[in-house]
Parts: sequence; C-alpha cells; structure tokens
Amino acid sequence: MIKIVEENISNPDFKLEDIYESIGMGRTLFLQKIKALTNQTCGDFVRSLRLKRAAFFLENHDVRISDLCYDVGFNDPKYFGKVFKKYYNVSPSQYARQNKK
Repeated sequence: MIKIVEENISNPDFKLEDIYESIGMGRTLFLQKIKALTNQTCGDFVRSLRLKRAAFFLENHDVRISDLCYDVGFNDPKYFGKVFKKYYNVSPSQYARQNKK
C-alpha cells in the first residue's frame, strides 16, 4: 500500500478507492486493516506519508515550500502549511531551517 501511495504522491486526486482497488480488497476490510495496522484512518495515514515526504525534501533539498506542497499532493500551500504545522508543531519553513542537512 505504501508503494501505491508513493507512486501517486503528487496526485491530489488520488483517492482511497484507488488504493483498495489496486490491492484487490473490499472497502470495509481494507479500512479495518489500515486502522488495525496503523491506528489511523486511511486518510490520515496517506496524509502522514505525504507530510513525511515533504519533511524529507525540506531536510535534504532546497525547495520552495509553495512548489513542494504540490509535489506531495496538496492543492493549497496555505492548507499544506496548516497541516504540516499541526503534524510537526512547526511551520515548513521553520522545519527546513532547523533540520537542513
């Protein structure tokens, strides 16, 4: 499942249905398995993968945050910043300054 999400990480239209259909599972069973394995909803799990990818790029590359948000599948830089800050407790620009390698 992680591979499927990573292959589609920049696609903001990537949907839950795309994952469970690719795996060949039914929706209900898939959602139950994700919750059991990750203790997250599927949407939260996919969002966390996108945010982790964004953090990796902020640590290892010089990227504009407004471009990065689209690269990891967010449609709105302002929303991306809000979600990133909620997940990491710092803004993307602060994260980049504190964690640049």
